[in-house]
Amino acid sequence: MKRYCIIILAAFTFIGCKDGIDDQSKRNDENCWWVDAKTGKGRWIPIGDHRTVKSGRYTLFYRNGKIFETGKLVEGKNVDTIFNYDKNGHLLEYVLLQQDTTNYYILTDGPKVYFYQNGGKKAEGIAKNHQIGDKWRTYYKNGRISWPKIIIME
Repeated sequence: MKRYCIIILAAFTFIGCKDGIDDQSKRNDENCWWVDAKTGKGRWIPIGDHRTVKSGRYTLFYRNGKIFETGKLVEGKNVDTIFNYDKNGHLLEYVLLQQDTTNYYILTDGPKVYFYQNGGKKAEGIAKNHQIGDKWRTYYKNGRISWPKIIIME
């Protein structure tokens, strides 16, 4: 009897998670987990399906299934704070969005590498004082350098 209860419980857990944020088949760079602000209900939507989302919270994923970015939309625009993660799902930086200002805060100083959702390199450089440091380089999605720049920090 105990064995049957465990099997039934495991089946309900698996079925209940199928369409949730933990659905590994959808945690990739093609889908977004969306929680609607009005209903509070979450669902998967394809990336780029902006017609169906206006206000709520989103979670984007890397191709490997780890979290790429989380944030909040109001009337289709990012508000409050955007959280960006590395390819292992660890918080890398957050972006504070204010009415006329955007502030980036990198959690730790030192060498940094940012990636696109598909896993390709997006940017690399050295963070100093929780900001972009002296040397920074960005890349196009095809891997070519788009912006080599030396930044003078005051």
